[in-house]
Amino acid sequence: MSRRESAGGHIRNAIQVLETALVESERAGDPVERETILAAIDRLRQALHEVDRLVEDRSHLGQLLRVTERGLPPDTLPGLRAWPA
Repeated sequence: MSRRESAGGHIRNAIQVLETALVESERAGDPVERETILAAIDRLRQALHEVDRLVEDRSHLGQLLRVTERGLPPDTLPGLRAWPA
């Protein structure tokens, strides 16, 4: 299991715990607790998005390194500029 999968799994588990707490809070009718839980869920979703984004960046960097190791110009990858002439 990669670090990203591990981090993503921990964040998803925390979101599930908070969603369960949210249901309990709504049953108890506590609006302050509800808002706090919703804010925490939102922060965790942002963290999960950041973990996913960083993994994409790392993947693109890995592709770039593999391409340049083979001596190919980086313009063979989408979104990368060609070598200066």
